[in-house]
Formats: sequence, C-alpha cells, structure tokens
Amino acid sequence: MVSNNISTKKRIDWVDMAKGYGTIAVIFAHLAVGKIGVWLYTFHVPLFFFLSGYVFNDSLKFNDFISKKGKGILIPYFTLGLPMLVFTFLQQYRGSWLTRESILTLLKEFIIQKRFWTLWFIACLFFVNIFFFFICKFIKSDLLKIALSFVLVCVGIYYYRCGGQPLPWNIDVCFTATVFFCGGYLLKKHSKYFDYIKDKRAFAVLLFILLGIANVIFGYLTHKISGNGMEMFDSTYGFPPFTFISAFAGIFAVIIFSTFFTLKPIKYIGENSLFYYAWHQTILIPITNKIFINFGLFNTVEHLSASYYVIRATQTVLIIVITTIITLVINKTKLKILFGKK
Repeated sequence: MVSNNISTKKRIDWVDMAKGYGTIAVIFAHLAVGKIGVWLYTFHVPLFFFLSGYVFNDSLKFNDFISKKGKGILIPYFTLGLPMLVFTFLQQYRGSWLTRESILTLLKEFIIQKRFWTLWFIACLFFVNIFFFFICKFIKSDLLKIALSFVLVCVGIYYYRCGGQPLPWNIDVCFTATVFFCGGYLLKKHSKYFDYIKDKRAFAVLLFILLGIANVIFGYLTHKISGNGMEMFDSTYGFPPFTFISAFAGIFAVIIFSTFFTLKPIKYIGENSLFYYAWHQTILIPITNKIFINFGLFNTVEHLSASYYVIRATQTVLIIVITTIITLVINKTKLKILFGKK
C-alpha cells in the first residue's frame, strides 16, 4: 500500500517483502477469519505507514514533493477508484437499485473520502506525507520529532474519545499514523543499527521471536483491558499504550523476517501493493465469495474450523492470482503511469 512510485533501481528488497507480507495480511484479515484477523489488525495497517516513512524523502522542495506525491498517490487514488465505482454501479444495476441518487451518493463519498472503501488508506497516506514534510522542515531534532509524533497520537485519541468523527480524506487518522511514519523515517536515518541486526542472523532470529511474542501478548492485553484494539478504519485503539507497543513489535517482527530471504512472488506483491490493496475487498472478495458459494464450499465446513481457514487461505491465493494477472497486463502498457508506476 506504500506508493509504487519508486524507481526499480532504488527498490529495497526487504521493504518490498514486508509490503508483500503486509498485503497478504490485509487481504486475509478481511475474510472474516476470527481471532487470526484480530491479531493481524494489531500491526498490518501501521506497517504500511511505517514503510512509507522509511521511503520518505525530506530533501525535496515543496513543489517537487507535492508533484511526486500527486503522481504516486493522488492519481492512483482516482485510477484505482474508477474500476471500483464501475463494479459497484454494476452491482446496483443488477440489484435493480441503481438510481441517480445512489450514483451521486457514491461519487460524493468517493470525492469527500471519509473511510470510503479501502481507498481510505491511500487518501490518508497523502496527507500523512504532507504532515511529516512540514514536521521535518520546521523540526530538526529527532527527539522533538518523536515527541511531537506522540503528542499527535494523544490529540488523535482524545479527538475520538470526545466523539470526533472521520474528517474528509481521513485527515483525522494522520494524528495517530504519524508516529508509525516517523518510526520508519528514523529507522532509515539511523539504518546502521538495523544493518547490525541484519548482519547478526542468530540475534535477528531471537529478536524476531521476542518481538512476535510481545506483539501477541500486548495485543491480547489491550483487548482484555478495553474490549478492542488497533482498528484505524473504525477509529479504535484499545488501551493505547499496549496497542502501540503491540503494533511496533509486530512491525519490527515483520521487517526482521523480511530480511531473512527474498521470495519473488511476495516481492512482486509488495512492488504492486496498491493494486492488491485497493481492489481486493470491493471487487475481488465479492466475486470469489460468489464462486465459492456456488461450489457450496462454505456449506460443507463449520465456521472458523480448520477446513474453513483452508478455504479462506485458498480464496486469498485466488484473489492474489487474479490481481497479479491484471497487474502484469497493466504494467506492460503506458497505463501504468496512472497507477503510480514508472
């Protein structure tokens, strides 16, 4: 879900691997997979904000920065959204409830963008980049950047606790997302520490295990204490201290795991993550659900049984295969520019 507008020569394998794993996690979590989905929510969206911070470039002038983000985020927002609108209109037409009012409502929601479909993240990401651009321009101290990021988290959570509602283009999420974006930015800036961990394989494996355990424990505790956890779409953050510890632990666990080996299929998903992220829930999950229902697969298994998870995993693979075929076609045409690809 990180902008695809990165030159091939500058791509970082582990970043694409992490994006690939994160994309698969997002798709699988949207398939009603019970507690596994709850666990995946502890880190999967924060992971993408973190990785976006890692590839953030604070050396550009504002006009160049806006131009780059416009090409890499804004234009893909509309080009990715168009097929989603068409698919939804067709569904409404088949259901005989496509009206002038329903069309105008969808278009209005698409333009105003308040948690509208999976596109909400792309819209929010544009403004998180702008937020952090100005933070970097006016604040030079890394410690002050960290402090401000946590202040913004507190402001965001207080806003929700006071009954605050989603703002246009999900600007409200920027307050809680900036801390993850800042984390990625600082990891890149102080990459020597990360390089040390990568070079010490035994230590990296141990750290991965410990971080994974921490992610699960603190994710469990935040649900135990508050009844919910990290769900940026729904503006819920559970017991914030434990929620954010769990998120960062999960993020670093995924990142470390992503350095162990490079798998071309996973890397490809990461390189084209916007396609998979944008289209899987609105278009491909309904299509594959219908296929599986027509084959009677959901009728033969108990909900959340082992067989059920196998079916959902198979559905995830099918969604990935379909999207991969589409991306392979698009990436061979000049249309790829409209999707943030060079």
